[in-house]
Amino acid sequence: MGRYLLMISKVRLLQGMTAPRSIASKWPLPLQLLFLVVLILSFSSVFTLLAMALIKPIYGILGADTLLAEAAANPESLSGVDSKINALKFIQLCTTLGTFLFPAFMYSFVQDPMGDFIRLKQAGKPVLFGLAILGMLCAVPMIGMLYDWNRNVQLPADIMQTVKRAEDQASALTHLFLEMPSYAALFFNLLVIGIMPAIGEEFLFRGVLQRLFQDRIRNAHIAIWLTAVIFSLVHFQFLGFLPRMILGGILGYAFYYSGSIWVPVVAHAFNNSAQVIMAFLFQQGIISYNVENTESTPIYLGILSLFISILIIALMYRRRFVFDVSKQVNPDEYT
Repeated sequence: MGRYLLMISKVRLLQGMTAPRSIASKWPLPLQLLFLVVLILSFSSVFTLLAMALIKPIYGILGADTLLAEAAANPESLSGVDSKINALKFIQLCTTLGTFLFPAFMYSFVQDPMGDFIRLKQAGKPVLFGLAILGMLCAVPMIGMLYDWNRNVQLPADIMQTVKRAEDQASALTHLFLEMPSYAALFFNLLVIGIMPAIGEEFLFRGVLQRLFQDRIRNAHIAIWLTAVIFSLVHFQFLGFLPRMILGGILGYAFYYSGSIWVPVVAHAFNNSAQVIMAFLFQQGIISYNVENTESTPIYLGILSLFISILIIALMYRRRFVFDVSKQVNPDEYT
């Protein structure tokens, strides 16, 4: 125990000598969160407006406002109109960059200009990449079971009607985005739906928000699940709140036990991209399973999936990242 504490002290001393933290890192938690929200709103607005201005020269779409209104009111009317669908995807891509990726980078720089706040430089153990991907894969039945439960939650009639309307619109838009008549559409979807949301969301939620909570609360598990709740809430899809929160928790433990942001990024990208690829294979008649089906998941499969997911998290813990003093990294969030 004494040697362990001595090692931590040496790491902190080296960190203090080589990469002093900024004044912003000493702000109280409410001010940190307010600053992060301001960054998100600012970058999101700028990138969305930029995307809306660029769709005219790129896709020949005259009115972005009209296109977005049409997509919200009647997504089915856009089916088969590639130029409009691709324009919507382009806006989605730019919004992802502005809402998640750029605020995360800016916050990281302000928080620790000389350091690696998001933990981009830590490669992560190969076995933890495998366990994180396996965890996402094995959690599928549990996620399906939770989605079934979430759909059956009874709310007041007026609230439920609003929620159902929003869910139907989101489902119709997702179906529209998943129309992939060509390999070019598949690759564009892998970028827009599979890869960029995984990078942006993990950088912001796990790399920034989870680290911020852990630095202030000093409890990794509270930080992980608090981040997972926020991660699910900001998607504004009530009927998918529980399953998305659980996925956020798995990704949170993948980040915590690996010490590298790339582990949850790869697992998240795998989860998203697998659904895109399976939808493409279904449309091409190669497989018979449709990922857009909402069939109920047997309870026994969901419970088995739950136990396997817990086992995988336990395995992550056993193979967790151990600090090397020679790397001069900051262990605060993992002690």
